[in-house]
Amino acid sequence: MLIDGADLDHPYVRPGWQRRRIGLALLTTAEALSPQRLELWTFQRNTNARAFDEAHGFRAVAYTDECNEENEPDVKYEWTGFGAPPKSGWAKLVPELLVSDIGTSLKFRCDRLGFAIAYRRPEEAFAYLERPEGVQIMLSQRSGKWETAPRDRAYGRGAMFQVYVTSIEPVQRSLETAGWPLYVGPARCGARSAIGRRDSARSSCRTQTVIWSWSPMISARPLSQARP
Repeated sequence: MLIDGADLDHPYVRPGWQRRRIGLALLTTAEALSPQRLELWTFQRNTNARAFDEAHGFRAVAYTDECNEENEPDVKYEWTGFGAPPKSGWAKLVPELLVSDIGTSLKFRCDRLGFAIAYRRPEEAFAYLERPEGVQIMLSQRSGKWETAPRDRAYGRGAMFQVYVTSIEPVQRSLETAGWPLYVGPARCGARSAIGRRDSARSSCRTQTVIWSWSPMISARPLSQARP
């Protein structure tokens, strides 16, 4: 990895050493050396690198068509400090989860569940995450602050968070690729909504494809894809 001002070049990890948090360590070092702004280029076809960059606060700002030594279409990413407000605006209700290891929790939610970091406060081990559909959560590493009673693992026992996504298949594939256990699913569930009586003519039915996944150090959570 090379850093020249805001230019970040060759943030590369050999395939055999990937998914060991080395890339995150390199990125954290780069952000500390250039805390206001970073720029990097990657090939458009390098979907893994692009997903990693986007999950950690980089945003695509330019695309080129084979204007490099490798004659490969590429994309320019930019990171401007530790983030910005969520792209979809502020959600009306956002849960904040206390976690033991912010890095482990970020890796699971960004790499497996498709969240991206909207903004972070590294000095507080805090991150605000969002999905394109507008789902938002906050993560905060335990520090003793705001803890009103002893905390025993698994945290969040009895709490479940239902997340509606546009397509459930990418999340399911990501979990299966990582060998992550599913608690239930995939399963088709029916849901009925009605105005007034349950048998009202104005009621409607829809089905949902649902999976329940275990989350690191907290209880199971369902992810749902609604279908009319």
